[in-house]
Amino acid sequence: MRSLDTALLDDLASAAERDGVAKTVVGAVLADHDGKVLLLHPPADDYLGGLWELPSGGVDTGETLVEALRREVAEETGLTVTDISGYLGYFDYRSGSGRATRPFNFTATVTGETVTLTEHDAHLWAEPHPAEPGLQRRPDRSQHPAPPGSLTNSPPRPPRSLSPRRATGVCFRAEPGRPAGPYQ
Repeated sequence: MRSLDTALLDDLASAAERDGVAKTVVGAVLADHDGKVLLLHPPADDYLGGLWELPSGGVDTGETLVEALRREVAEETGLTVTDISGYLGYFDYRSGSGRATRPFNFTATVTGETVTLTEHDAHLWAEPHPAEPGLQRRPDRSQHPAPPGSLTNSPPRPPRSLSPRRATGVCFRAEPGRPAGPYQ
């Protein structure tokens, strides 16, 4: 498996600690051969239940971001991560228990043909499309980031020592009972 730059991963973990983040999470953007992205649907009684999400989960004590990503993808989908090809960014939020949480999102390649769900009630392979006309993108805050330690829903951005990454404006149609497809 190809590995991401160790210095980048160390910087991400250090920045989360410095910013007072209590819980770190990893998320995986997994695309199939047609470019469709795997989305999972948590049960309605789960935190943010009913919303479609990426395969993701918490980083355990002593676990690296890469180890957590491999474990979470396997646990939630039954698929095996063979390559982590890129870091996409992060955002901060307060969890259901009120803890400062930071998910780090990566692109990854997996092996396996069948998605096996253990924590979710459905999955789909969603086709990415440009943002629907009329949707407003969030402002680019990379030039004016929030103060350290504050939680925001700003676009994904790496630690200050790295170059800014902007949100891509890509969205996915993921409606129950309807196939993934372009917005009409």
